[in-house]
Amino acid sequence: MFFTMYSLCLENRRSLFLKQKVPGECSHYQELLGRPCKVKQFRQHDLTRYFTKVDLEAHAEGVIPDVPLTSEDGQNRLFVEIAVTH
Repeated sequence: MFFTMYSLCLENRRSLFLKQKVPGECSHYQELLGRPCKVKQFRQHDLTRYFTKVDLEAHAEGVIPDVPLTSEDGQNRLFVEIAVTH
């Protein structure tokens, strides 16, 4: 399903975002608490902007990832592994 969805996004020039949780701090109550608060923040990355080629279980760098994504120039890769839990 991910492979099909990603392929359709590339064909139709649509974005597909990866949401990454990053650590953050809030200093609003720092004076009262004596320290900053930890907060959850997210950063979004449009994968289709960076990776313009998608394959299905293609051999890459000694492994066979479920869905390897590759940049246009072939210099960057992202391996997507699908976990099945049923």
